[in-house]
Amino acid sequence: MHESPADAEILLAAAGPAPDAGPSSVPPAEAAAEAEAQAGPDGAAGGDRLFVNALARGMALLEAFDDGWQAMGLSDLTRVTGLPLATVQRLTHTLATIGYLEKDGDSRRYRLTPRALGLTYRFLRSTPLYDAAIPIVVAFRDEWQETVNVSLLDGPDAVLLMRMPGAARLHPPSVIGRRMPAHATSTGLAQLSFLPPEEVDRRLGAAPLRALTERTVVDPDRIRQRLETIRQRGYAVVEEEAAQGEMALAAPILDQRGHPLAAIGVTLATSHWTRARAERDLASGLMRAAETIARNLVGWRAW
Repeated sequence: MHESPADAEILLAAAGPAPDAGPSSVPPAEAAAEAEAQAGPDGAAGGDRLFVNALARGMALLEAFDDGWQAMGLSDLTRVTGLPLATVQRLTHTLATIGYLEKDGDSRRYRLTPRALGLTYRFLRSTPLYDAAIPIVVAFRDEWQETVNVSLLDGPDAVLLMRMPGAARLHPPSVIGRRMPAHATSTGLAQLSFLPPEEVDRRLGAAPLRALTERTVVDPDRIRQRLETIRQRGYAVVEEEAAQGEMALAAPILDQRGHPLAAIGVTLATSHWTRARAERDLASGLMRAAETIARNLVGWRAW
């Protein structure tokens, strides 16, 4: 089964993340400040002579371009990253010269160029997960006419790898690379539940546990108890924890060692689905879909 270009919501020119989506595990200002603090007089970080501080600053500047900041001036970038104006000026000039930024001649503001999409493309082609999952995702979407997605864990976040919108209802727009706190999402919880306890603690402690809605569980002990339940039954459910009016189920995609590679999830409107019906009708099929993707990936490990 092949998806049409309109099927795969992989066009990054689509509408950006909903307001509750954090841009990354470490905000650009904190990343830049950490690089500044670690850098010694020769530019090495904390005595690490292999660390290139200028590169860390450049990446922090690229990550400053987020939803709501389509184009940014030097003062904007200085404020968001916390870097000195002279540093920002050199970085923007360099990134514009090599094609990752473009500068408007009238407003003198910068924006990302399509060349930045090449990093997304290279990531997708560097893993067999996308090709292994997409026919399964499309089939599940077509069967239930609901939005289906696959996400990866990155630090404390679940990062969207693919999303197939359902024809029945619209959900808050998401694009490839959108980050959500793993503790608030079904795909994040499904993956966390199959990690060792010490790894869970490390990830949960990597950033403040934010509440996206009044129903988001942020107590670490409750989250750990929840993960044990998810591990035993094989899938996760969240109700209005990531967004009002939205429920989601997800099952982990495990490698041969039982380590989570990703998770496949389905997003539902609470106005049309109850939790009992969703678990009865969708959970077993979602787990089978995850197992099928895992079989397609036999022999491949993330690391």
